[in-house]
Amino acid sequence: MVGAINGHAIAGGFVLALCRDWRIAAQTQFLAGLTEVRVGVPYPVAAMEVVREELRPDTARRLVLFGQNMTAAAVDAGVFDEMAASDALLERALAKADEFAALPQIAFARSKRQLRSRAYEAIEAAIAGAEPLLDGWLSRETIQAAAAVLARKA
Repeated sequence: MVGAINGHAIAGGFVLALCRDWRIAAQTQFLAGLTEVRVGVPYPVAAMEVVREELRPDTARRLVLFGQNMTAAAVDAGVFDEMAASDALLERALAKADEFAALPQIAFARSKRQLRSRAYEAIEAAIAGAEPLLDGWLSRETIQAAAAVLARKA
């Protein structure tokens, strides 16, 4: 899957972008980050596994633990594979999708599964009921932190 990211990619939107096999960001001002910690939200297993698999350890640490946002430096940090002019983003993404679609499908699917097997196993275990964050997802700390962030925005 090719992702064409045309603006901000924050929190869950960033995780969705990381789920793409190839990520192209628009050459525009944007923020990309994992800001859940700022509002006291712990990461579910699936999101954490995607982050672990797709980001370099130093980048994951800065984004997850400190809720930092990145700008165009996200390409250098390996968050995005490339950038394209905003008006050429969709065309570039479709060209990459065509390129990847020409690969042998079975080999691609098996290789992808092998590459991400640890993440798949952890996510499948969480779906089966081993997700430790389901109880108490909205803690008092989470509600207070979210309210504080929202109050600053008003």
